[in-house]
Amino acid sequence: MQHVLLLYSFIYEIWFISLSNRINSLFIVNTENMSIQLISLTKRLITIKHPSSCVLAMNIVRTISTKQDGSKKRTIKSKQNVMNQWLPLNSDLNRFTTRTFNCAQLNDRLIGQKVQLCGWLEYSRMNRFIVLRDSYERIQLFVQRKQDAEIIAKCHLESVIQVTGIVAARPEKDINVNMMNGNIEILVDHLELLNNSKANMPFLPLRDSIMSTTENVRLQYRYIDLRRAQMIRILRLRSWMLMAMRNHLVERFGFIDVETPTLFKDTPGGAQEFVVPTRFKDQFYSLVQSPQQFKQLLMVGGIDRYFQIARCYRDEGTKSDRQPEFTQLDLEMSFTTIDGVMELIEDLIQNCWPIQSERVKLCKPFERIRYEDALNKYGSDKPDLRAPDIIIKQMSCRRDCYMLVIPQDYDTDFVIKNFLQNDLNPLLNTSNFNGRLNHFKYSSLPFQTHDLDNDICNEIRSEQNSFQTNDFIWIASGSDKMNCLDILGRIRAHCIEMVENDRLNKLGDNSDGQRKLSFCWVYDFPLFAMDPQTGQLKPEHHPFTAPKPEHQSLIYTDPAKCTGQSFDLVINGREIGGGSIRIHSAELQSYILNDLLKCQSKSMDYFIEALQCGCPPHGGFAIGIDRLIALICQQPSLRDVIAFPKSAQGKDLMSGSPGQISITTKQLYHLIPSDPILP
Repeated sequence: MQHVLLLYSFIYEIWFISLSNRINSLFIVNTENMSIQLISLTKRLITIKHPSSCVLAMNIVRTISTKQDGSKKRTIKSKQNVMNQWLPLNSDLNRFTTRTFNCAQLNDRLIGQKVQLCGWLEYSRMNRFIVLRDSYERIQLFVQRKQDAEIIAKCHLESVIQVTGIVAARPEKDINVNMMNGNIEILVDHLELLNNSKANMPFLPLRDSIMSTTENVRLQYRYIDLRRAQMIRILRLRSWMLMAMRNHLVERFGFIDVETPTLFKDTPGGAQEFVVPTRFKDQFYSLVQSPQQFKQLLMVGGIDRYFQIARCYRDEGTKSDRQPEFTQLDLEMSFTTIDGVMELIEDLIQNCWPIQSERVKLCKPFERIRYEDALNKYGSDKPDLRAPDIIIKQMSCRRDCYMLVIPQDYDTDFVIKNFLQNDLNPLLNTSNFNGRLNHFKYSSLPFQTHDLDNDICNEIRSEQNSFQTNDFIWIASGSDKMNCLDILGRIRAHCIEMVENDRLNKLGDNSDGQRKLSFCWVYDFPLFAMDPQTGQLKPEHHPFTAPKPEHQSLIYTDPAKCTGQSFDLVINGREIGGGSIRIHSAELQSYILNDLLKCQSKSMDYFIEALQCGCPPHGGFAIGIDRLIALICQQPSLRDVIAFPKSAQGKDLMSGSPGQISITTKQLYHLIPSDPILP
């Protein structure tokens, strides 16, 4: 009997080899119909329980794939490059798991191979054709067995399943170019339901479902929202960039990653801090708004070069670019200068920018603009230089009139019309502008408008050679110069953002590498500003910023005119980070805290004493990671780049925090008397 089986196997092998040779010879005619028929034949061969059939099937399909028209395959390959950009390709992504591959690793080189996959049920048709999605990609499955189809019939979308099957090629007409591996599918041999989801899911992590889902619902069920491919890609990009920054600072420049405490004490002259009660009556911690004092103390301690990815907390109003808890790359160096810190940050940004097509265009050094020039030319201390020639000018006829011109050749698609209709009034309502604002299109016809005074009209006529038809002109006038510059600066920033976004939207899939990026340093900030409510001086950045050496004497005579050694990094009109050279003199630091800012400096005695113990000159910088990632990923809100963010009201909608605590807990932390008096 054994000899008979061996003879049968030998004849079987010869028959398949002959068939394979005939199939290869058929490709001389290279007809599309023949290719499709052979792919169908291959699918049937794979199901035959004989090793030779599987080997032959793989050879046939590989031959077909090299002979077929490559247009769809090239499209899929291009999609692979995009989808796999942030995958750690050299890592073993399947070790320690029950799967043998993830969906992003499946391709036509695996045809005929048996694989085991795990993931979520994204789509089902006739309980036979289903789409499996894991954390990496999607793949179509064909359910062959009746018992597996019965399991699918009981499953709801987003159920967790595990399948075993054979990789097979799809016919040319069935290739899905919208899937990374749309030229293959899995013929399922076995399917197991690991966890059935509930029938009435709040929403599905698909594009169409997300578009009709409010942000609050997405935040309430954030664990579902995180399954979206976009969210996973953003978190992968964030992880990649943080790792790149760590490696760059440690391996290239010898920085030390040092963790500092989160529970600290209140800091004078800064933002409002979160207070943490303790078991000691009337004594409280504060959550750090930044590791500012700790990193300066590390310099006193001789650490020389420090950094950390720090969690920070500020009890301020939550906006699209703010969160009550946020992440920043914090660093400090001893014996450095403004130029030294700027050069370090430029090198860090250029080498760790995650998008290759944009990274190659980043040029150092970044442009530098004095604070006063930024306000006068752009109406903002965070100017958007993607359109550097669009500036604010003071009119010569009146010193209280300021003009902003947005050329028609910049706004060729009249995007500003949408701004006027939808965004101008909300902007005016939130800007506290108390002057007069006029806007109109310039015409090559004799210029005349009843909304402007004659002297302003005459000046515009006299400069008519500077204008073109349909240039949009804004004129702000008022007694408060900064108020006029501020409103024109806001209008300028909004218009540039809308025009640039419209340009990228029109490019669609061809927008890769076409985004304009403008980097600039804003420096020479005032050391102090006047608080309009109290009439007292307050620090422009924080009370630890050193004055410029040539202005140090002004600290004691006219501190309002003193310029500090602080500087901000601005990208596309967004403040991404800030830094300064710090005060290392105990006498100067004590004078600023006690005499100028009227702080309760006794709580800072430990810090003043540390400066007396041989503190080196030092400076540092902090990059807002959430803001930077949101800019890179072109997301309008920080909530779109944080795994578990707070809502616009500063609440965690998923867990329902902040919440109430028990009476016992309140008594433990002395928030109420231990023995409350009952009525």
